[in-house]
Amino acid sequence: MNKFITVSLLLVAAIAFSCKQNPKTNVGEAAAYICPMHPAEVSVTPGVCAVCKMALIPMEAPAAAAYTCPMHPEVKSDKPGTCPECKMDLEPVKPKE
Repeated sequence: MNKFITVSLLLVAAIAFSCKQNPKTNVGEAAAYICPMHPAEVSVTPGVCAVCKMALIPMEAPAAAAYTCPMHPEVKSDKPGTCPECKMDLEPVKPKE
């Protein structure tokens, strides 16, 4: 009987620890914070990395595609099209290196 109680308590403890809320993201959930040294460490709340204890930093949102006219760089658009001034096709903005 004593073994049964011990095994039952261990089972209850294991279930309790496995149900503890974890701020890490699940599949399909948007992560908002990431460790700069360990990109696999992500969280939906601010905190520290479980591996290196560094502060998690906010993830940058992917930049929207930007288009501009090669002859009129002041003309910008978030989608392809034509320049209203010269009617040339807008080209994707190249990332700065």
